[in-house]
Amino acid sequence: SNVYRIEKVYEDARENRRRAGVALRALMGADRAEEILIVEEEPPVLKMDTQGFDDHLAERGVAHKQLEALEAASRALASKVALTRAERKPLVFIGAGAGHATAPNRTDQTNPFVVDNYNYTALGAQIGIRWNANVHKSGLAVEEVEREYEALVEKTEALRTKLTVEASDSFGRAARNRALLGAARTSLKASKSWLRLSVDNFELGLGEVKRLLDAYKAYYEMKGIEIEMEREYNLSLTDVAAAMGDVGLYMQWLRTGRVSFP
Repeated sequence: SNVYRIEKVYEDARENRRRAGVALRALMGADRAEEILIVEEEPPVLKMDTQGFDDHLAERGVAHKQLEALEAASRALASKVALTRAERKPLVFIGAGAGHATAPNRTDQTNPFVVDNYNYTALGAQIGIRWNANVHKSGLAVEEVEREYEALVEKTEALRTKLTVEASDSFGRAARNRALLGAARTSLKASKSWLRLSVDNFELGLGEVKRLLDAYKAYYEMKGIEIEMEREYNLSLTDVAAAMGDVGLYMQWLRTGRVSFP
């Protein structure tokens, strides 16, 4: 009576595996003839609790490319504000120079209208000032740049808060999925023991068919839940890595076998 349900689960699993293979090859740019070896990896161990992660965020903050870009833009705009303020003030410059030359056996020219490049003594100075006298217009320019800078700073802080909350939420989901994965494995172990006992009793003629079928059902249901929770746990860890600004952190956690933050 359960043939349809069993076949449906089986065929759905086959189709999902096929689709996953197609997507993986497309992402890797692999040829259809190229063999892809799949290796089973244990998920990284997560020992830090949510309070510890929130403390880490408060101390180090989040590192994100978008946030870094806004911070760089804020620094550039702050320099523009300083330059615009400086341009409101008058620029005074002074230049001075002196020169003396003597050429023997040449007639000294005493006529002030005759230029002599060989016998002369010269001394001069010049003072100048450059200032935009339209103080009102330059003041408006400064105010405009200051408002633009303040808006960018507020936008940067809003993004920082958003990224911090998202990182905390993603870590909370990862911690929750870690706990549920542990519970699923504990239940799977218990259901496996129940199934083994039910099979032994049935073979000895002590068990009932219904109890044996219930044990099989519980075992395979928990096996499916364990697989699902392991997937959810791994996906939530990739969300944590992405929220911290570097998806590559997840691959580092796989290599080391534990979740850690620099």
